[in-house]
Amino acid sequence: MEDASKLIRVKDDYDGAEPSGNSIALGNLLRLYRMTGNSRYDESARRLIAALQPQLTASPYALPQMLAACEMELTPHRQVAIAGRLTEEISRALWPVFDPNRVVLHADVQSASLQPALAGMKVPEGGCAVYVCENFTCQSPVFRGEDLARLLK
Repeated sequence: MEDASKLIRVKDDYDGAEPSGNSIALGNLLRLYRMTGNSRYDESARRLIAALQPQLTASPYALPQMLAACEMELTPHRQVAIAGRLTEEISRALWPVFDPNRVVLHADVQSASLQPALAGMKVPEGGCAVYVCENFTCQSPVFRGEDLARLLK
């Protein structure tokens, strides 16, 4: 419930015990852009970074979650699309190290409605195909864990 006596509504730019809404929003916008390729999300994220740039410059230690989101923007935009049923071999190859900036998508009808490129990713008969993409450009699919591990290095 809003307090009618307040003239403005403050948006915190400090990540305390709980990250600020702006920090979480930035991370979500960047991840949505990587998932969908929709430039609206990227443009909103850039506007948010620009708006909070003075605070980030003056006291970066006060915004650790915002800095983590900014780091995501600086890393290569990598997407991993899985077509078919995820196997244990592929799952092990997918997560050998912590990579918080990687986006993993399941290439199915529902996901294809948000990212049309997923519709063209074919599922092998009874298997699993993994497409590793960077900046929305995908390599040929791999079907074995060792091949996936090589691509993710």
